[in-house]
Amino acid sequence: MEPIMFAVKHPTILKRGVRENITRGLRARFGAPVLLAASLVGLIAPADAWTLAAEARLHGTNEHHVGVVRLIQLGSGEIIVQARVHGLPAGFHGFHVHTVGECVRGTPPTQDVPGVPGTPGTPDFVSAGGHFDTGRTLTAQPHTHQNHSGDFPVLLVTADETANAIFSTDRFDLADLFDSDGSAIIVHAAPDNYANIPSSRYASKPTETPATVPDEITQRTGDSGDRIACGVIKKLIDR
Repeated sequence: MEPIMFAVKHPTILKRGVRENITRGLRARFGAPVLLAASLVGLIAPADAWTLAAEARLHGTNEHHVGVVRLIQLGSGEIIVQARVHGLPAGFHGFHVHTVGECVRGTPPTQDVPGVPGTPGTPDFVSAGGHFDTGRTLTAQPHTHQNHSGDFPVLLVTADETANAIFSTDRFDLADLFDSDGSAIIVHAAPDNYANIPSSRYASKPTETPATVPDEITQRTGDSGDRIACGVIKKLIDR
């Protein structure tokens, strides 16, 4: 089982005895090895500040396990997100919370036969819906991409096909993800441009003038392409 790593804001919490007690408590709650580290960036709060924890186990389009994303809700309102991924192509990948807790593989297109038209098939993990958004106003900007509540920083997969990331977000409450149809984490095939316009995307001929505003696809997706990994978000702890 993959270890869970946490940092703490207060170095004194890592004193001998205190550290061991916290580690045992976390292991009992999470059922996984736990690592504690002093925070150099003040990112993680002490254990007693948690209110809710969740996890999404990611699977690729071949149904192989490719990683895990853990989310910890703090009493301050922040959510700590930790991602550990393997077996994905090197490079930057769009990385988001999506609105439906379903990770259904796509269906291939069917060929036309006499008297029966073929079908185009469906993309992988389209069942997870679009980007999660609470609809609450977070900025003065409209709620298009990059201002969706579930928009995360891009995930950088290194040359050995692994990625490790940890960051915080205050754009939603973890409880928001557990509505009637749940939520999922999606990793996309391409980088996320956060609705910044790559001019070449809008010009099919050198003589054409690129668009000056993001089109509807860019505003919804950041042009991050196909969905290559998906994990349903499941509740681990509710305090």
